[in-house]
Amino acid sequence: MEGAHRLDRWLYRGGRPNRLARLLNGVSARLGAAGIGPERLAMLQVTGRRTGRLVSFPVVVADYHGERYLVSMLGENTNWVRNVRAADGRAVLRRRHREAVQLEEVPPAARAGILRRYLQCAPGARPHVPVDPRAPEEAFGAIAGDYPVFRVRYVDVPNPDSRPSGERTSPSYAVGVFHDLDFGPDILEYLQRIDETLAPFGGRFLIHGGPHEAVEGQLGGDLVVIAFPTPDGASRWYHSDAYQAIAPLRRAHSAGSVTLHPGVPAAHRATDILSPHDGDSDSSTS
Repeated sequence: MEGAHRLDRWLYRGGRPNRLARLLNGVSARLGAAGIGPERLAMLQVTGRRTGRLVSFPVVVADYHGERYLVSMLGENTNWVRNVRAADGRAVLRRRHREAVQLEEVPPAARAGILRRYLQCAPGARPHVPVDPRAPEEAFGAIAGDYPVFRVRYVDVPNPDSRPSGERTSPSYAVGVFHDLDFGPDILEYLQRIDETLAPFGGRFLIHGGPHEAVEGQLGGDLVVIAFPTPDGASRWYHSDAYQAIAPLRRAHSAGSVTLHPGVPAAHRATDILSPHDGDSDSSTS
């Protein structure tokens, strides 16, 4: 392990990546964008403050109290931090899909717990941060001013088809049908906390119970539909630590089902579900 740490320090000697590190970063960024490798690895893209061109590099996305964060393991004097600040926090995250984000810098006084969690998520960053990952938060507070931290906020794109070709994405949905609800303190707490678990993934309620008109058959409970702007958003939200921390509050006081569904692009047509051969019945020649 110490040998690996010495290599990491050599790759970033002087606080900047050497030629080999830049090459490896390019490979890691492409792997992260493709969804290959560690689950928290992603590609961050931001406009270069000098060239105006899009700059790409790998990042580890740390989760903390239901939010997502990026940390500069090399401290203040890094180009990506300067570029993010020059771009007013506007950037793009890529892991299997494109996600427009707003990066909000976290003040040093609020960074300690995030830095500790980051080192747990990013073993490769440990040689560059002079605190043991198991140290108490107070130890991280002492160095917090030296390591920029950014909160990741999803930026809604009203018209997905306005994106350039190849950058369009499909939504996903979490659908619940619940009955036998025992409304009490636990359900109240669940309702008070669920919104903060949705925010990091851009989730929003489309249907949240309420009256409905049954025109064919019966629904069998209260319908809840939550929409997410990305193909894996529903799954990432449902399996997140933040949501799983409150899910038992609901499960203990209701019955029903929860299913996760992929959405379809805005240009989807009903016949798109047919196989290429389903429309060939009249294609024979005489």
